[in-house]
Amino acid sequence: MLLVIWFAVILAAAALYFHQLHTRFSRYGVKQFKPIPIVDNMARIMLRMRHITDDTQKLYNAFPEERFVGRFEFLNPVVMIKDIELIKKITVKDFEHFLDHRSIVNENVDPFFGRNLISLKGEEWKDMRSTLSPAFTSSKMRLMVPFMVEVGEQMIKSLKKEIQSTSGK
Repeated sequence: MLLVIWFAVILAAAALYFHQLHTRFSRYGVKQFKPIPIVDNMARIMLRMRHITDDTQKLYNAFPEERFVGRFEFLNPVVMIKDIELIKKITVKDFEHFLDHRSIVNENVDPFFGRNLISLKGEEWKDMRSTLSPAFTSSKMRLMVPFMVEVGEQMIKSLKKEIQSTSGK
């Protein structure tokens, strides 16, 4: 009998936890697809019924009027920003409030991509952004345009040469 009571208590606690977790977005008015407990919005991806990019695209298109939408990747809430002005505000003006984010590439697996600005976190990210920001002012970007055009023209010439050499074979 005691085992049944403990099982019921654990089941009730788990139900309350998942209810509290899954109503997080709705409490703040953030649109989302209804998650399934434990696997949340990842069930179709885990069962290989849909690729994660297709799932992300479906969420993006499902709420066209929203500036941002939410989803759960297992127990992790994820917010997808859709509004370009909001993205600019977050990445330019309010960047110090968004230091930590999901890692895309593990630094130990791929040190080149694992150490780029998008992959860094915390103080290391803040320091790197402060170091790089002066290089990307509008005046310095204007000075770089002629070099970018020159490199683009060189790339086009190289591609044309490659196409001509392969079409003759």
